[in-house]
Amino acid sequence: MKILLITEYFPPDQVGAATRVNVLAHSLKRKHQVCILTSSPHYPGRKSKVRWYHPVCVVTNQGIKIVRVWMPTFDVTSFFGRVVNYLYFSFFSILWFPLIGRNDLVWGTSPNVFTFIPTKIYSKLFKVPSILNIDDLWPTAPIELGFINNKSMQNISIKFALASMYVVNGISTISESLTRLVRILQPLIPVDTVYVGISNDRLNQLKLINNLVKENDSDKIVFLYSGILGPAYDFEILIDGFCKFSELHENVELIIRGNGPEMKSIFTKLKSVNCPKIKLLVDYLTENELNHLLMSCHVMILPLKDNLISRTAIPTKLIEYMATQKFILHIGKGQARSIVNRYGNGISTGYKIDEIVNAMKIAYLNTPKNFNSDFIELNFSEDIVLKQAEELIKKVMQNYMN
Repeated sequence: MKILLITEYFPPDQVGAATRVNVLAHSLKRKHQVCILTSSPHYPGRKSKVRWYHPVCVVTNQGIKIVRVWMPTFDVTSFFGRVVNYLYFSFFSILWFPLIGRNDLVWGTSPNVFTFIPTKIYSKLFKVPSILNIDDLWPTAPIELGFINNKSMQNISIKFALASMYVVNGISTISESLTRLVRILQPLIPVDTVYVGISNDRLNQLKLINNLVKENDSDKIVFLYSGILGPAYDFEILIDGFCKFSELHENVELIIRGNGPEMKSIFTKLKSVNCPKIKLLVDYLTENELNHLLMSCHVMILPLKDNLISRTAIPTKLIEYMATQKFILHIGKGQARSIVNRYGNGISTGYKIDEIVNAMKIAYLNTPKNFNSDFIELNFSEDIVLKQAEELIKKVMQNYMN
């Protein structure tokens, strides 16, 4: 079967959406021909061969056909900027259907709501079924994060999101909690969970580095957050908690690594607390450099804000953290907490400073410590992602033929 995946984000972008579709593509290619329609990399832009004067590029990488279309740089710190960014890709990507060729299934992945536009159009052009992936329940997520405050815009956004669910033939989500919610909103078509997962290549790289790289100085315990510096994460409470915890231990360090809209506020916060044991790293890292950083630290931190996103989604970085086999400190509730508890090498805590400090004490006492990687391989490997995707595709095809 020929499958077209449509996504604005794809490696070398390091946001969760890029990782998710990359794992899905590599899982599917084991049994299918996969084509990816995506944009030029958002970061680092200097590495992209796609420019305004050369607006499309077609390459084949590891057996996957990749069609990249040029994207200008938009300010995505505002709701308006994000919408313009999403709509630009959704409409501009439609122009390049002659380079894509006919496919048997179209799967829109990210941004989950807006991608339904090219997904539906390509589905009509090819006369084939379509699937829409939902990472978080839009527009609840941007409303909770403060991007949509106007009531009229909220109502329009809700209708837009509901419409996207009723023009496709199937829906994939990234967690069981999200699947249950979407099935209530759209009970007429197949809705199944397809996990984020981790690619076999990435997992093998981490295993290899784990055997080669020693953790940071044995007398220092390093806590790490690595990922997008976005509004879904509570960096303020993380910094306050670690400042108090670091007063109890001299040999600890917190590294916050990434880039994103919260970078300036994090920098301002760090300046105000003046804690020398906290470092902010914003330089772009290649996957190999990132892997080495992950394996050189001791405790992985996931500081989620208390909202519908954190209660229903499984963050991509949580899967990445588990693949390192390091101790995980999760701040928050919901689906991620249950995964950490099943993982067995971490702790979930609430939002009070004392609770976070106590959790950091437990993490401190449980490191350094590595354990068997069977959990990630049995629950989030390419095999699992492929199995879940195949089950959804089968239901969608049967429903479409009927």
